[in-house]
Amino acid sequence: MWNSQKCIKYQDQFMIISYLHQKRFEYFKNMEDTDQLLFASLQQFGFNLGNKKITSLFDVDGDILRSICFQFLEFMGSKVTINSMKGQQKFRQSTQISEELKNLCNLRIDINSLLSPSKDDLRKIVVAILQKISMHEEGDNPRLNISQRGGAQAFDSYEDKIRYLQEQRRKEILKNWVNEEWIHPALGNNKFNQFRMYDNELVLDSNSLSNKLIIDIINGKMKQNLYASLAKIIENRALKAQIDEMEVYADVQKISEQRHQLQIEEIKKQVATEVTKASKKKVNRIAEQFTEQPQQTEEEVKQQLNEEKQTIFNLEMQFQEEQTVHNPVLDPQNDEKNERSLNKSNAETLNSSNALLNSSNSLLNSANNNSSTTQASKPMTSAANNSRLSLGKSNLNIGINIDELKTNNSKEISTLSQKYEELQNKKQKYAKEREKMETNIQQKTEEAEVLKEQNKQTKKDIENMEMLIKELETKGGSSELKKEIKELEQDIQQIEIEWKEYQETDIKKLEELKDELTKKKEKRELIKDKIKRIDTELQQVIQDLQMAYEKKVQLVEDYKRMPQGGNRQEYIKKIMEIKKNYDKQRGDIQKIIQDVKSVEESIQYYQGTLERHMNELEAIYNTDAKKNESLSKQIFKIYQEYRTIFDQTVNNLREVGNKMIESRSIEAKTVLLATKHYDQSFDKLKQDIEEIRQENMKLQKTVKN
Repeated sequence: MWNSQKCIKYQDQFMIISYLHQKRFEYFKNMEDTDQLLFASLQQFGFNLGNKKITSLFDVDGDILRSICFQFLEFMGSKVTINSMKGQQKFRQSTQISEELKNLCNLRIDINSLLSPSKDDLRKIVVAILQKISMHEEGDNPRLNISQRGGAQAFDSYEDKIRYLQEQRRKEILKNWVNEEWIHPALGNNKFNQFRMYDNELVLDSNSLSNKLIIDIINGKMKQNLYASLAKIIENRALKAQIDEMEVYADVQKISEQRHQLQIEEIKKQVATEVTKASKKKVNRIAEQFTEQPQQTEEEVKQQLNEEKQTIFNLEMQFQEEQTVHNPVLDPQNDEKNERSLNKSNAETLNSSNALLNSSNSLLNSANNNSSTTQASKPMTSAANNSRLSLGKSNLNIGINIDELKTNNSKEISTLSQKYEELQNKKQKYAKEREKMETNIQQKTEEAEVLKEQNKQTKKDIENMEMLIKELETKGGSSELKKEIKELEQDIQQIEIEWKEYQETDIKKLEELKDELTKKKEKRELIKDKIKRIDTELQQVIQDLQMAYEKKVQLVEDYKRMPQGGNRQEYIKKIMEIKKNYDKQRGDIQKIIQDVKSVEESIQYYQGTLERHMNELEAIYNTDAKKNESLSKQIFKIYQEYRTIFDQTVNNLREVGNKMIESRSIEAKTVLLATKHYDQSFDKLKQDIEEIRQENMKLQKTVKN
């Protein structure tokens, strides 16, 4: 019974495994279909894949992959070709290819993937080559990188590169609009070039245009502004005809160099509004306002200049007055005046003491002051000096202190010198202010000249506007413009109707294709997740089968070694107990395996979701990092910290699971070691075995009879 149940279980397991292998084969078959599409697209671009038929990626060798890379390099205009690398080793060829792809197209490919490629490597390389071919535009120098084409510019993301290329393409288109009939780039190839224009009349082939648009969607280069470009073509044609009628400018090249298309449109609008609504009086008023404003500005500038001159004159007068008040103390010509003033002050102090000694005291004071203040005073005669000294000696007894007078005079001199220094500092300040005022005057004079020039230009512009208005009135330009505008509106309405019809027919198909592609992508992702889970389950089932097979072999060997005799019932009881323990352990192990599976699936699910969010956050950071650099740096630091914590937690969980498994295996081993204490009962087991042999012999005899 036990063997039959076990066989049934193994049969069920093998059925499950065969079903899973069948599903996996179907998935890989679908993957082979997509791989065939990749190689078919290479053949459409003109790649030679050799005489060998390629039905799957197993048929592709390193030689075929290297030949594809050489053909791609020839297409991009490099010197590395098959003829130049003939006779060299495979390793040398692969190194040269990897270096050249890195320099030309910023593609980094390992040498080992070129020598012995795997499936994933082949898919990645072929997809990268197709992307670069779709991004390649005619007219560009293929030997230069995208960053070198625009003056060695470094781009932060792939979107910035696309924007830069679109701007360059628009500039080239604008150059060709004036002198040539421009064609939309979505219809530029010779295969699908059925777009013509005859005097504002359009002819379109819907089938060819729809095919071209489908190809552009696959390459990721859908042109969104097709209607706007068609309208611009019509407007350019109308503007050319209008300029020829007006005969304002002789050459169309001068118009393209001097004024842009937008300026011409603004002039049209201004002329139409002024002719229909405004009158000549309003134009004259506008001209008077333009002429009055510059006159007012000139008068204001003159007033400011006069005020500044008056302020400078007043400052100079104040400075001269202060200089006349304080400077006479230190001039040599005014020494006698200073002496007289000092003598008067000293005489007033001495009149109270003695009226008789006024003459002698005045002489002494004058002599002492002359000796202390100035060395340029006139020398006195020896006789007068002797007489004064004799009088001074006689007057010492009266109580006059000449030393005090000297100290007072020295203090006054020091104060006067300080005032002189202050006046010099003020003089320097006034000089600096004067220089500043002169510079301001020069600047304002220059501004006045600039305003005069601007006034002249405004007058010229007004005259040109008046001339244009007169010409339009004489030639009847307003009526002609209205007629042309009506014709343009009618043409635009017709184009809108055609465009709506085109949207209803072809764009619906494109939307359906997009929806189908998105659904297929979602299905593929789900299938990939299922296959990963199935692979893990298959590995676990295979391990269980191997363990069961090993146990079976061990049991068979033990059965062969066992003696055929002994107490059969006891032996059977022991076997049943072992089986019960085994079933219990097996149930526990299956529960543990289910728990581990659920935990691993949850970890993988949350890990996938977090990685997607992290990738989205990195993309947002790369696009919006320039707006606020300080805040973006803080966000990036926090993001790095969270990412490290997440990786650490995942690793810790996995380590904990491994350690739990190890601990359980160790516990099982300890239990086995504990149950193996049967050395003492070894003799009893021998006896039981002999008895079992005897019973087996008896049973065999009965069966034969």
